[in-house]
Amino acid sequence: MERKTERDGEKDRKRWRERQKEMERKTERDGEKDRKRWRERQKEMERKTERDGEKDRKKEKEREEMKKERRKYRRKYRRKYRRKYRRKYRRKYRRKYRRKYRRKKGESIGESIGESIGESIGESIGESIGESIGESIGEKRKKKRKKKKKRQREN
Repeated sequence: MERKTERDGEKDRKRWRERQKEMERKTERDGEKDRKRWRERQKEMERKTERDGEKDRKKEKEREEMKKERRKYRRKYRRKYRRKYRRKYRRKYRRKYRRKYRRKKGESIGESIGESIGESIGESIGESIGESIGESIGEKRKKKRKKKKKRQREN
């Protein structure tokens, strides 16, 4: 009986050792599986970040394209606006040129007056008076224009 119990004890110990070894192997396998899973998760996260980066780049490209389209639209709108209001600008420029012409006209009128006076008094004196009158008219207009420009700049 004692031998039987000893044998049973030895068998139990052997079984226990085998179970312990199996448990160790199992834990090792589980550890390896965990490591594999962790590596796979890391790879997936990297892929995900790459995809997100690609999405961000696509969004940036789309934004740039929208900006370009807006610029085109602005240009078109400006052109239309310019066409619409060209008459106004033309009138403005016509006035400008008229003023120049008037100045010249003023000088010529002054010269003619001076010449008529000069014939009776003296041509040299008349021409100098005529030129001075024409220049004074021109200078007054120049001063007015300068004042207007200053006001526009301030505003």
